[in-house]
Amino acid sequence: MTYGEFLDQIRDPDRASTLASWFWGVQEVPDILDRWGGSLPPERVHVVTVPHPGAPRDLLWERFMGVLGIEPTSLVEGTDRENPSLGVPETALLRRLNARLKDVVPNERYRQFVREYLVHQTLSRGQTSARLSVPPDVFAWADELSRSWRDNLVARGYDVVGDLDELVPAAPLPWVDPDRPDETEVAEVGLKGLEAMVREAARLRDVEIELHEVIGNLQEGIARFERRPTERVKRRLVREAGTNPVAKAGLGAYRALLGKNSR
Repeated sequence: MTYGEFLDQIRDPDRASTLASWFWGVQEVPDILDRWGGSLPPERVHVVTVPHPGAPRDLLWERFMGVLGIEPTSLVEGTDRENPSLGVPETALLRRLNARLKDVVPNERYRQFVREYLVHQTLSRGQTSARLSVPPDVFAWADELSRSWRDNLVARGYDVVGDLDELVPAAPLPWVDPDRPDETEVAEVGLKGLEAMVREAARLRDVEIELHEVIGNLQEGIARFERRPTERVKRRLVREAGTNPVAKAGLGAYRALLGKNSR
């Protein structure tokens, strides 16, 4: 579906579509807190709010650690990776690619090459294109909804770590319709992704060639080993031991000798 159709479905007051039902099941903050909070006293329900863009990088981490009673500096973060959003042309390209890859590429390979390498390591880095946003009427709707959630949570008396005003969206970004992207920008993003994927394919091909060389060397070593007279005798004894008592006895003697030599 188009982005416009998506926005129409989630704004439907009846939430009749499967998409709207799923979306609000994981997005509507008061209902989520009802499920997680259950019959707990409100002061035992901790709401950690996400800081607005521009806040210190470690602020959200410090809030989580504060809830758990852990000193943030006592744990070393294992990565400096961020989670930047894609812009409009990057998103348009990815949606078109997904349509072609659906039911073609296994999930584990999609995660490895598209989500991780193409999106996280390539398209999201150095991204300067227009960010995804919503049209003014949708922003007004979302702003009003968010303010109602904020007021609802204030009345409930939860333990808030952060600021409930952070549930209210910041100033809207300029609206650029992702259903009608600048095709020149999409083409440039496509070339950027294609270049990166070709480089990765070449690197993996070099690894494949090296592995084939290693396998070939191992196979040659095995073949030389199997040509040794003692190895040929052992293989013959193994074949005949099931039906020939003499061969069975010879195999037993060989194994006993082998075990004695190994000690």
